[in-house]
Amino acid sequence: MVEAQRLSWVEVINSIDWMLVVIILEVDVYLQLKGKLTARAQSISKSIKAVLYSVLFLAAVYWGVKGDFLDFWDAFLWLVAFIFIELNIFEWHEETSNAEVSSEVS
Repeated sequence: MVEAQRLSWVEVINSIDWMLVVIILEVDVYLQLKGKLTARAQSISKSIKAVLYSVLFLAAVYWGVKGDFLDFWDAFLWLVAFIFIELNIFEWHEETSNAEVSSEVS
């Protein structure tokens, strides 16, 4: 019974964590579109997301050890997918920054 409760808590924490990740990504995209994604805001966002992704990784490991392989595999695939989303956002920010620098020089 105790193990089932722990697995349930990991599920709840995982769900809340994913919602926070999506909210932060939405804020990043909003700020990027408005041209207000400063280096400081990006640094804060990266720090928060590092903690959140670490929690997600730990949940995946916990499921792999104590739970079900399918839960582990699902969590792992979601993490990989969001790594690619993060890379796309980072690349988009770099492209936008380079375009702004180019337009300022011209």
